[in-house]
Amino acid sequence: MLISYRLLLAKPLYVLINVIGVALGMAIALLILLYLDNQFSFDKHWQKDIYRLAIRYKSGNEYRRIAAAEPHIAPTLHRAFPQIKHITKILPTEGTIIDYLGNSNFYTDVFFADSLFFKVFDCQVLQGSVSNIFRKPESKEIILTQDLAQEIFGSENPIGKTLQLRTTNAFTYDGEYLVKAVIAKQETSHFPFKALISWNYEDKFVQNSWVYTYFTCSQKPSFIAQKWEWYYQGYLKRYFPNEDLFLKPIVQNVRDIYLNSKLEAEIYPNANKNYLFIFLATALLMIVVACINFVNLNAVRSTQRIREFAIRKVFGESRQELLIQLLVETLILMFLAFLVSLMLTELALPYFSQILQTPLALRSIFGSGFMLFWVITFLLMILLSGVYPVFYLVDIPILNGLKNILPKQNYRISFRKTLLVMQFTITIVILALTIMVIRQLNFVKNKDLGFDNQRVLVIRLPKSEEVFEKLDTLKKALMQSPDVFKIANSAEIIGTNLISQFRFEVENNGKLVEVVMGRMSVNKDFIDVMGLEIVQGRKFDERDTTANVALIINEAAATYMNWQNPIGKNFVISRDENGNPSVIGEVIGVVKNFHISSLHKKISPLVLVLSNKIGNLFLSVSPKHREEVLAYLQKTWQEILPTEPLNYFFLNENYRKHYLNEEKLAQILVYFSFLVAMVASLGLLGLSLFISELRLKEIAIRKVLGASRWHLVRLLSKDFIQLLLLSALIAVPLGEYVIHLWLSNFAYTTQTSANVFIGAFLLTFLIVVIPLFVQAFARVFINPNKFLQAG
Repeated sequence: MLISYRLLLAKPLYVLINVIGVALGMAIALLILLYLDNQFSFDKHWQKDIYRLAIRYKSGNEYRRIAAAEPHIAPTLHRAFPQIKHITKILPTEGTIIDYLGNSNFYTDVFFADSLFFKVFDCQVLQGSVSNIFRKPESKEIILTQDLAQEIFGSENPIGKTLQLRTTNAFTYDGEYLVKAVIAKQETSHFPFKALISWNYEDKFVQNSWVYTYFTCSQKPSFIAQKWEWYYQGYLKRYFPNEDLFLKPIVQNVRDIYLNSKLEAEIYPNANKNYLFIFLATALLMIVVACINFVNLNAVRSTQRIREFAIRKVFGESRQELLIQLLVETLILMFLAFLVSLMLTELALPYFSQILQTPLALRSIFGSGFMLFWVITFLLMILLSGVYPVFYLVDIPILNGLKNILPKQNYRISFRKTLLVMQFTITIVILALTIMVIRQLNFVKNKDLGFDNQRVLVIRLPKSEEVFEKLDTLKKALMQSPDVFKIANSAEIIGTNLISQFRFEVENNGKLVEVVMGRMSVNKDFIDVMGLEIVQGRKFDERDTTANVALIINEAAATYMNWQNPIGKNFVISRDENGNPSVIGEVIGVVKNFHISSLHKKISPLVLVLSNKIGNLFLSVSPKHREEVLAYLQKTWQEILPTEPLNYFFLNENYRKHYLNEEKLAQILVYFSFLVAMVASLGLLGLSLFISELRLKEIAIRKVLGASRWHLVRLLSKDFIQLLLLSALIAVPLGEYVIHLWLSNFAYTTQTSANVFIGAFLLTFLIVVIPLFVQAFARVFINPNKFLQAG
């Protein structure tokens, strides 16, 4: 051990390069694995199997897959199937103001829940009780998560306290709510709520909305699909008098939703499994590359120790003793690299967590799964990195060793060339993917969405008597600003996954058929404020009233219904208790398609319904004077509604949330590309030093015979340039596949061009050339007499 330690101290540069190369690879792998551990832990904390019932349906010629379910399914499914133990439903409110003692804040993660929620989800109750929660339809009760309870009440006991809730959306649930319990916060859940409130059984808008339905059962849920037709005919068909939807079940285990579900109208954006596999591949490749570098750098040093080991054999050291010493040296280097990697990980973890917007902790590596992984990885790297050079050294004949001669077959580097090609290929693919991710992000940020989202400012309005009374005053005051052009109302906000899905009865070919489309309740100025283009018919005007409901549909809805001329078509929006149509709407116009959600999804059918619901204010403002507009808004709001909380955002910010995963991926890839390039450079440096070390006498002879320095540089570099060209040929189809796989997550994409791979190749070329030429120039300036005399 002491001899190994002294020998390593005698070569500090070798130790430094080796330790840094391996430590960087291990640190990158550790950071990625910490993130993957977090992502794969979503919904794994539930103690029982919970399932979500989603719906697939065909209407006309189009199939849709919706994460929510028709509202009549939850109360009837349990009656039809005794295997179902409990079934519950939830519905996000998408905007709630919570007030306590005059302190108001806005929250988007408040959900309606029914009385069976805690029968299905075994949440940890920290304070209070949930045993009889939400049982009385007339009661107004609320459950808080630990973080929200601390935010509102601090150290005060929240149980039994009353909170004032006000809505800023299309639902109606204002009033005083009694805090019944505090539960653990739901960070690793596909619907990370902060509060649950009593289901509103009086609001028809709530009752008609499709809901998210979860259940537990006594056996595998395959019986639902097997007996669905029987269930549909016996229990659901009565609610679909003009059935044309062909509803089919999609049963998902809750543990699979976050990673695998790609349905429409998810509560929150789920993880993209392809991204996680990209991260996992990067982690594994970094470990492999670090191991390759270690082998190459050990081989460099090996050439300088041939005579040393020959002499030690002469003095009686056995082959076993030499093997043990070399393995001890490898073990020391690997242990140092592991310690350095832990320090690098600890330093980088806060920045990594900030980029990913995910709380990560280094203590997670001490879990049993992580420890097993690292023990296996550690042993494999020692074996792969140490055994090859060990047997390579000790088996060289003593006479050859004393003369410092390597048999030609011992330094053939075809295997190392293969490893180097792998490194170059990996580097080119990662750089190409990075360039493509950045290009696609620029594409989605700059694509025409059908309206100018840069100039639309949204204000979420609290529902209160004061706001209702002063709304016209507020609008007039805001219009006094020269930077505010027009104001409209909408109950919903575009740019979310939660545009309400409604069932309409639609006139088609002389009969009423049932369809499900997105619905937005807007006032007559919405078209102008958004800058939407009418392609058929007309927009809302003074002729239209909410008594005789005017409708505008998008082009996707017209295509969905196969209408050439949709103007004048009727929609039955609701029926009375006797089953007669009570609210009928008429299509007066068709608006050009615009994106109500992200570019991951195709534009879906949408109905704009003329309504007087206040909901949210949409302001058309000057994009060049955002700061002035916001300052004027805050001043005006304070003057007119000083006791009400102000919540606002620009519409483009709402769309940006959909691309957080892509932005995270882009940032991580930029950093990792740089680090991969650095580690690859170390690998190249190791291999080029190995080759040039073996060719020092050849270089000396060529110099004596008159070879120029540039000729010698080309001689030492050409093999590596050829390997780089070979890597590029391999990387193009491989990179094309990886990029295509990633772009498949978008319905609208930019074009992949040769420039992506040319740019990646040129960057890799620079990574190769710099260390290669540095060491090559160092070799061509040697004194030939020194090496010829030594030979």
